[in-house]
Amino acid sequence: MKLIKCLFLMSVAISSNSVLSAPFEARSHNENHAWEDEAITGQVADSAPETRFLGFNIEEINGEPHLSATVAAPKGLQYLYFDIEASPVGLLAYNETFPRTHSQTTLKATIPLSEALEKVQHSDFIEISLISMDSIPGYRLNSLRYNRQALLELLESVTDNQDYSLVVQQPIDLKGNEYGLLDGVIKYCMNHDSIRCDYSYLNYPNFDKDGPLQFALPFKGEFTVNAYINELKFREDLTSINKVLPTDFEVWLDNDLFGLGKDRSNAKAFLSNFFTLTHSKNAFTNQYQTKVQWEIPWQHATFQQGASYKRATHAIWSMNFAVQTNRYGSFQDATRQGISLSEYLNANIIENINFSALEGTDDSLLQLLPMSVEY
Repeated sequence: MKLIKCLFLMSVAISSNSVLSAPFEARSHNENHAWEDEAITGQVADSAPETRFLGFNIEEINGEPHLSATVAAPKGLQYLYFDIEASPVGLLAYNETFPRTHSQTTLKATIPLSEALEKVQHSDFIEISLISMDSIPGYRLNSLRYNRQALLELLESVTDNQDYSLVVQQPIDLKGNEYGLLDGVIKYCMNHDSIRCDYSYLNYPNFDKDGPLQFALPFKGEFTVNAYINELKFREDLTSINKVLPTDFEVWLDNDLFGLGKDRSNAKAFLSNFFTLTHSKNAFTNQYQTKVQWEIPWQHATFQQGASYKRATHAIWSMNFAVQTNRYGSFQDATRQGISLSEYLNANIIENINFSALEGTDDSLLQLLPMSVEY
């Protein structure tokens, strides 16, 4: 079992648990954009393929640490531009035009870690813009607000020579290859169970040999952020105004995106049962900390769209967390500071934290193992 741990020493509990996730191009973001949300909205085609931000990571390039950002470009896409700003300056940008034969791929932009750290340290917020065009043609704009503190802690974990706080217990590489050696790949088998299969549908607790072919994968882990997270947000809690992806666990196979909550009638009612938020305060800095823990047992972690699953040599699995933070801490803490209810509610900020595993991420700082799916 691979664990990636970061210990916050000398912290004291202040509340009980509550159950609720390329080339570098810098440019100024003080300039006026040629596009605005309102202007783009009228050009969006209903069938435009979905692009998806897959998170940040730290990797070595020519022996030097770099911050990377990855985006999934689905099949049929003609053009993609993604831009990440650490307001008020640019952080990362990338654009590419695709041939008509294009299949799903991932695009990555990188920047030296030292440059990224300086920009993020002096930023007000992190915003990600994804602009895509498909073959209709039609345009789609996705704007995401990413949690600045989570990104900052990822960057500082390298400069401070400490491990990042992410701990992954499921899914992991359990069995390895035919020789019993861990090979750094999570192998999911749909209709057989060999010594090479880390997870097999035949061993799924709810397996029904007469039922439809399904896909199920357990998720268990945790991470800690130096912020007060008062709530996780799910699909039912969000609108396009929030500019975040809902909390969910997802798998991309070829051009299909599946989510544990995505295809359920009520994602919040299903997923919220599997999360715990634990709050504490650092005794030295007096800073709020929140540990986000999740455990979705295998028998509950069924992806609803079973019929479309196919073999994928390199699948992508992803964990999205939409977190609502408040600088005042809990409402009780805010009340003791003389903060009114309206002031407290106005201080709520909803942002994303994302962890994704794809080909090549086994050597990255987060060490999320890539996945393959086979029949």
